[in-house]
Amino acid sequence: VYSAQAQINPRQKIDDVLESWINAGRIYGIQNSENVYNDPRMYTFANMAYAKSLRFGCAYTECGVNEAHISCVYNLM
Repeated sequence: VYSAQAQINPRQKIDDVLESWINAGRIYGIQNSENVYNDPRMYTFANMAYAKSLRFGCAYTECGVNEAHISCVYNLM
């Protein structure tokens, strides 16, 4: 969930959220030969990259003139 208290571009912020999930994989990487994600900073990346995660979706709502909330979720089959 992302919250902002200023005028935002929802599409850009959704892209930013997804990019932050991917960046965890780029920044922290896998540190073991078993290919196991055991670093808590990799939590969102590991769940998104999980083979059984097939879809994701994001939504936002404007909660006033200068406030918005964005939520992104992914499925686990």
